[in-house]
Amino acid sequence: MINTIYSIGTKRKNFTFIAWLGISVIFIFQLSIPAQPVWVTQNPVPQCNTLNDVKFIGSIGYSVGNYGTILKSTNSGLNWVSQSSPTTLDLRSVSFINAGTGFICGGSNRWVILKTINGGANWNVSDSATGGTINAIFSFDANNAFVCGGTGFFMRTTNGGANWNNLPIGTVANLNGIYFTSALTGYISAGSGDVYKTTNSGVNWIAQPTGLATPLNSICFTDINNGFAGGFQGKIVKTTNAGVNWSILTTGITQSINKVHAVDPLNVYAVSDNSRFISTSNGGLNWSVSILTEANNNSLKSVFFTDINTGFIAGAYGTQLITINGGINWLPLFAGTNTTGFSISFPSANTGYVGLYIGKLLKTTNAGANWELLTPPVSSNIGSLQFTDNNTGYLSISNNIIHKTTDGGANWSSLTTGVAGQIPSFVFVNPNTGFGACQTGGLIIKTTTAGANWQAINTGFAAESFGKIYFKDVNSGYILTNSLNILTTTNSGLNWVQQITGATQGISDIFFTDLNTGYLSSSQGNLLKTTNGGANWFLVNALAGNFRVISFINSNTGYGAGLWDGEAICKRTTNGGVNWINMDAGTNNAAYGITFTDINTGYIIGAGAMILKTTNGGAITNVQPIYNNNPSEFSLWQNYPNPFNPSTKIKFNIPAASVRQTDMVLLTIYDNLGREIAVLVNQQLSPGTYEIDWNASDHSSGVYYYRLSAGSFSDTKKLILIK
Repeated sequence: MINTIYSIGTKRKNFTFIAWLGISVIFIFQLSIPAQPVWVTQNPVPQCNTLNDVKFIGSIGYSVGNYGTILKSTNSGLNWVSQSSPTTLDLRSVSFINAGTGFICGGSNRWVILKTINGGANWNVSDSATGGTINAIFSFDANNAFVCGGTGFFMRTTNGGANWNNLPIGTVANLNGIYFTSALTGYISAGSGDVYKTTNSGVNWIAQPTGLATPLNSICFTDINNGFAGGFQGKIVKTTNAGVNWSILTTGITQSINKVHAVDPLNVYAVSDNSRFISTSNGGLNWSVSILTEANNNSLKSVFFTDINTGFIAGAYGTQLITINGGINWLPLFAGTNTTGFSISFPSANTGYVGLYIGKLLKTTNAGANWELLTPPVSSNIGSLQFTDNNTGYLSISNNIIHKTTDGGANWSSLTTGVAGQIPSFVFVNPNTGFGACQTGGLIIKTTTAGANWQAINTGFAAESFGKIYFKDVNSGYILTNSLNILTTTNSGLNWVQQITGATQGISDIFFTDLNTGYLSSSQGNLLKTTNGGANWFLVNALAGNFRVISFINSNTGYGAGLWDGEAICKRTTNGGVNWINMDAGTNNAAYGITFTDINTGYIIGAGAMILKTTNGGAITNVQPIYNNNPSEFSLWQNYPNPFNPSTKIKFNIPAASVRQTDMVLLTIYDNLGREIAVLVNQQLSPGTYEIDWNASDHSSGVYYYRLSAGSFSDTKKLILIK
């Protein structure tokens, strides 16, 4: 039996897990966060980013992951603390030579190597560059460390990371895993299925055929002779003579093995996609296969055992698991769930619901401080969800049935809609009146009795495939179709006409701020706008963002969330969509939904059941004054240090008399071509003297400019980044 309890504080989140696993074990987690963060992770906690690697040196452990995530434990994994990271790149590998000194690497198309000499209290950039990918790092001693990556990329340092040198390895295959048994002898697992070996610290390499022609993702040695490598289709190979010969082991799984780890030649462990964990206690002759339901079917990225009993797993969307009995049982080191969130509804400021993958539902009654996992009446993905009050709500899945609850999700009833096709979307405009769009057949359904009865209405557009249906009031509604145009009604769905939008890209979402002003987002960055109720649409921004969803709190201020090139997009506009500013949500998980309960309080949901909350309208930062004085005039100081690498400080004054309460203070960074590359401040500020850091570790050397503007004031200064 496993019981889980977690609680959330105010300025610091404290998570207490109590689990009975034969004996009583208490896990307590702390994740330090700023006192006034812009976006706070509410589920899963402590954080939602994918963790790609976990390692321990004695009782001290580190786990690294996407968006620059670095976590540290100082008591054998019982507590994990978030460490300040100088990058937002995806970190893939961590390696420590002792409790204080270690390296982290990662990045694709732009990579970085980080180093600490004080146990992670500070992480500094050891090396970075644009182009290429780094997959793994191994530090052997205070001087010698090695990294490998895409298309035969290999580097080493012999002076503790002060300099890194590229060395040829003789292949263009991706190099995925690395392990050194001495300062001279090392091994790399390659995408070709080969293992490469060096006996002179990486100067020369010899390919060792393993019998596989499929990628090997990870490699581990227990001594100078015994090693294991794992990879594609569940394959693991083994050597007992320092790589002279490799034998293929039968593991019993076909999922790709992401990491293999051995504590000795007999006890070996590996993790893979789809929550698979395998282990052997006889050197690979037999394997035990487990599907870890605690991981919610997420990919497991890394495994590390400190002995044959105690082990840790890190994986997708914040997955952290621990075992104290050799992998027989696993306990989650995170609270909540980390499946995928598709839909969100807040009927009031405190009560909200999130529909998840495989028929799960989360509920909060205290504005997200706590989320309760409910059991809805279906086991399929909840695609459309809306509550008309705190207790009455509706949900749909991929069929023709809409489900209803009147007691806050405790019980559900199935509503007969009278149509046979799938209902991908529905909307209620008041407690009684609702509309649903059928995917095929050109039909919509309508109820004026809170779902007790439904009327099927033929729109006259049977050839169209319907997606989202949207009503701004009981009469005026819109349907997004698979074409580049939309359907509209002005008589509560009785008649529909087609509106020509002029869109050249697929339309993903629609939102109206009033009867006349509305927006359409597209799948490839275009944002369209109407100011006459949709009679005409015009392109307001061609590169707003690949927004899956948009939400506006007034005619000028709006938000967009989605995914582009594998990274999340969360942006904000304050001028009706003309310009969009990136919001640092602290993650690059895909965002699927966004809603605001007032002008300041908003929520984003997405992959891994990610729930993020803002209480300041998604402002870029909550910069705090260093002096609560009343300056007589605006001032923008020269940054210091200047030149700098990679961080610099910018200080400025906001006077009392000159700034109206409604003025937004904007501090923006531009490159030498005048392109906006970062927004450090975009919010209302009280009078005082402020100071903010800009970390440019993800940017190249060169001349940059920073501009402070508020009301009629504007000042620009130059800063120089030298790497």
